[in-house]
Amino acid sequence: MLDDADRARHIGSFEHDLRSGYRLRWKNRSAMEDWKLVEEERLTMEFRSKQIKRPEGMMAEIWTTKQVFVCSHNNTGGKKAYNKKHDRFRNIPSKKLGKGCPCRLTIKTYPNTDEILGLYGEEHSHEIGMTNSRFTRLRRETRIEIERLLREGVEPAKVVCIFFYQNIQYKFNPQLLARTYSGFYLYRRKFKQPS
Repeated sequence: MLDDADRARHIGSFEHDLRSGYRLRWKNRSAMEDWKLVEEERLTMEFRSKQIKRPEGMMAEIWTTKQVFVCSHNNTGGKKAYNKKHDRFRNIPSKKLGKGCPCRLTIKTYPNTDEILGLYGEEHSHEIGMTNSRFTRLRRETRIEIERLLREGVEPAKVVCIFFYQNIQYKFNPQLLARTYSGFYLYRRKFKQPS
């Protein structure tokens, strides 16, 4: 069993990581998730969880988990079970890049603290912002709210306005508008109102 002084000296410890490149620091998982959401909205991009590592042996006393998030333009690994049957034209091209996107967020958790450290490589090999909005998904909460409004009989055009004008009181957000419109067309087809 390591005491706090021994733990601080080990490679991979909280103090070591803080000195060696982990520049981001959050007080807990919730604060990290909030930061990640703001970053996704700011750049109009999405993070996907690629890998979660857990240490073995004595290292479990030094750090608890290491999770890697990558830009959604990367593959997250694993073999896909589905094989394409047709090579059809797509209105929105695939967001997967040949060599992937270098953007990556690595977070580490440690025993005896809720604090999380993060290492963030924020460079992208593709356009971000409005151009990238066609490759992002509506958040689950937004989709549920759109579905609820359409089931209640709210006109689809009003649903778009509701989401657009709710956000405009804080700041004009064209990315949200673009995603709301794309979500609107998706849900209009799914929940077509009876004539």
